[in-house]
Amino acid sequence: MRYSNSLKATLIRATAGLTFLLLLLSLQACSLADVRPRDMRKLSLEETDQRKGRQLLAEARAAQGADHLAGHETYTLEVVDNWRGLLGGIANPWPVNGDELHLHYEVGTFDVRAEIREGRKEGDAFGMQSWNTYRQEEGETIQWKRNRKHAFVLAAVQYFFEITDRLSRAPIITYAGQHELYGTTYEGVYVTWEEYEPNRGNDQYLLYIHPETKLVHGILYTTREVPNPAPPGWYGNIFFTNWQEVEGYRYPATMTVQLNKFKAQKRWIHQINIESVEFDRVSNDYIDANPALTEMGDEKPSR
Repeated sequence: MRYSNSLKATLIRATAGLTFLLLLLSLQACSLADVRPRDMRKLSLEETDQRKGRQLLAEARAAQGADHLAGHETYTLEVVDNWRGLLGGIANPWPVNGDELHLHYEVGTFDVRAEIREGRKEGDAFGMQSWNTYRQEEGETIQWKRNRKHAFVLAAVQYFFEITDRLSRAPIITYAGQHELYGTTYEGVYVTWEEYEPNRGNDQYLLYIHPETKLVHGILYTTREVPNPAPPGWYGNIFFTNWQEVEGYRYPATMTVQLNKFKAQKRWIHQINIESVEFDRVSNDYIDANPALTEMGDEKPSR
């Protein structure tokens, strides 16, 4: 069988991409991701500067204006959610890509209602209440069904939007040295739960805090709960740009996600562009689709 040159090129790219993916899988299939800097891995928690780490995170929380969140019940993010490449396509939980979504979140919880606002699925909605997920097609009743991809992405967007407030409650917070990234020297803060060392039960976060603005610009993070089959050695990074402010709360209007370590900023697999933020546009009742469900706040379900 003879193929055109363009088809041959497409097949070569696809084969190369699959080969590269399989190589990554084989190399990282055994080790558990650890985002701590290498010199920290030789130290115990007691040998690190926990006081400085907590001070830096407290300053970042204040710089973001996290106390202003407590004065509101909900907020609405109007976003354009873009997924790119093979991995982005696999991870995308939505039936659309690049269309406008309205995400209605309840402050301090993981309760959310997401609505598609344009494109072929306009009017459809997805939601989560106390970690129970549902889908609602336009004009139809809510259908409750477990969907781990929806739960993971909806919770992750909220977590990163509220990042300094959420992480300030973690029990393990310590200084992680200075780190060069995109021409800036950042202060590092390491955050995790239960154990200082990597473990399968808890995620790790390495924050890059700007020395002047005190805002968190970048994060290395593990994805122990990612719903798609992934090697335990994989982790992610997210970089925050285009900072805006609404009612005293500062947020990054662009969140750019990459796989593993930081790379050239154009090499992203997921990018969230927040077009607007509005507090208390909707009530808690609008988000909580089933009043009978037990409230879980910011607790996660037991595994």
